[in-house]
Amino acid sequence: MWLDAFEQGDIPGAYWAVLTHPATDRPLVQEVFGEVHMLFHLVGSSNRLNFSWLQKLQRELDERDAKIANQEARLLGAAKERSVLLRRLRRWSKRLSGWRHVKTASVEPKKRSLR
Repeated sequence: MWLDAFEQGDIPGAYWAVLTHPATDRPLVQEVFGEVHMLFHLVGSSNRLNFSWLQKLQRELDERDAKIANQEARLLGAAKERSVLLRRLRRWSKRLSGWRHVKTASVEPKKRSLR
């Protein structure tokens, strides 16, 4: 019954039943304990692999977050620079427009009389 329960993954109840049953002898306790002990080794090994994998994923996530933060900072800087350049362009455009107006008024041909 223990082996069936062990193979199906129903270990806690079956383990308790084996250890507390009055008909259980020492060799059976050693066998069951050994199987559970080895299972803990497997679980521990799996947990270490999972922990290692999680640490790797965390490092990758941290690197990606840093990359995104850098990109956001560059985009923000570029947007600010663009705003400054647009303001300068508008100022120069107004100055140029005013200069053209002044130049056009001073260059207008004088009317000649035909008399």
